[in-house]
Amino acid sequence: MTESNDVPRSDPRVALKQANRVILTLALLLLGALVGLAWVWLQRPAVDLDQVAMLDPAIRRQVVSRLAHRHEGFYDSHVDADIGRTSVADLVGFEAEGIVIDTNRFGMRERDYPMPKPPGTLRIVLLGDSFVFGIGVQAQDRMGVFLEQELRSRSPYDGEIEVLHLGVASWNYINQAAFLRRQLSQLQPDVVLHLSLPNDIEDGVGVRGVGVWARFSPQLPRRADSVLDAGFPVATLGFKRSGYVRHGIDYEGQQRYAAAVALLGRLQGEIEKAGGTYRLLLHFRQLLQPSWKYLGRHLSPGTAVYISKDFGNDRRYWVDRNDHHWNRQGHLRASRMLYELLRRDGLAPRLELPEWEEASRDFEAIAEHGRGEAEQREQTEHELLALLRSPAIGSAIDFQQLDDASAAQIHTGIDAERLVSPYASFVLAQPTDGGLAALRIRGRTLERPELDGAKVQIFIDETPVEVLEIVSGNEIDLVVPVPEAVKGRPFSSIRFSSDDYVYAGFDFQHCVVFQLDSIVFEPTQAFGS
Repeated sequence: MTESNDVPRSDPRVALKQANRVILTLALLLLGALVGLAWVWLQRPAVDLDQVAMLDPAIRRQVVSRLAHRHEGFYDSHVDADIGRTSVADLVGFEAEGIVIDTNRFGMRERDYPMPKPPGTLRIVLLGDSFVFGIGVQAQDRMGVFLEQELRSRSPYDGEIEVLHLGVASWNYINQAAFLRRQLSQLQPDVVLHLSLPNDIEDGVGVRGVGVWARFSPQLPRRADSVLDAGFPVATLGFKRSGYVRHGIDYEGQQRYAAAVALLGRLQGEIEKAGGTYRLLLHFRQLLQPSWKYLGRHLSPGTAVYISKDFGNDRRYWVDRNDHHWNRQGHLRASRMLYELLRRDGLAPRLELPEWEEASRDFEAIAEHGRGEAEQREQTEHELLALLRSPAIGSAIDFQQLDDASAAQIHTGIDAERLVSPYASFVLAQPTDGGLAALRIRGRTLERPELDGAKVQIFIDETPVEVLEIVSGNEIDLVVPVPEAVKGRPFSSIRFSSDDYVYAGFDFQHCVVFQLDSIVFEPTQAFGS
């Protein structure tokens, strides 16, 4: 059969053009769909798979534990600058010098207690620092564990009894009070037993990214790395004697005790308003009398409980000969003393605690004897130093020729190269040979023009006496009259507070202002005036 000539033949070029149009149209539609899908994808609520996984408590504990084990320490920062740091939360099996450390979701070395407190639960809180945390002992060998066991076995109370350890090593009063007060209505403690040590008046430090203590205080950010603690002359300058801030002999120490009185008085008031009771246990060892003179006697009667020097200095109850933290036996005796304190003072009447002869003996030996040691005749500052066999405090410090005795007069704020930090504090004895005294300050400003114009306020005790304006590369030789308001005091605090600083040190994280050669109290006639 032959093909008819009447049937038209298609042009291949036309067909190709039509196919291309269809393909292009489909491609544009597909591209539009992909763009639309991409836009929808980008607008979706962000989902962090890691965050979702961390909502699982079991996964979170595993991850936190692994991270902590890779760090040098087990501390973590806290959102509240008044607290600064806690232990890392949800630790499992972290080992530090042979001691296993587990923590709960709050960063406390304690079981995961419910919040708010369940009805019918009697909750006793042990508040404090390293002694409450339990440095050097396993968790089950701490005083709160022993106390809870005895309360449960001896009390007829049929509800739940909890004794909780809320403490982090080297927390100060501000850390401790803030942590408890800002959760008080949820924690709802029936009793707060607050164990206090002399370093609780010192600066509370923060934490570095590797989980160890930092050299700054979140509570005092403008002071940068000038942290105040009694160990400053030893830890920072390498001398053998600690400083005097805990002794309360000068303004620096006394105003810190006064601030503690106000802080703890407020804490006690809020605990009692919430229906609880409060006791402050002062474990100050050789500084037991200053703890009474500057702190305990200024609180409500019966609030302060003094732990005997004999018990505190008995090495049988120490972790080791160089570490006075309590070992298992020390915690056990402390727990019996606390039992008797609860019973005698009626701090937890629902427990109806019976007499316990062993607890009564430990209370007499630790608390009753401690009160007698603390509340003796009030001693002057000089008598206290003589009792502690401290060297005489001088009326001058030559920072170019420091020794153990003069270095102990440094509270904080100067390094081995005599560079002064944004805050520095020293104690000097006022001259006793009569005449009007003046303060002489010698040193030099740094060759750091970026610091020009910075102002350093100089104080003698609480009184501002001079402003040093920084001009780089100048000698400093200031003679400042001593105000009448501070004359006649046995000891005075010389303090420097700067509004700016520059970086120094190998890592450029040391903050400094000027170089200080000497400070000295002398009669004004020594300067020809």
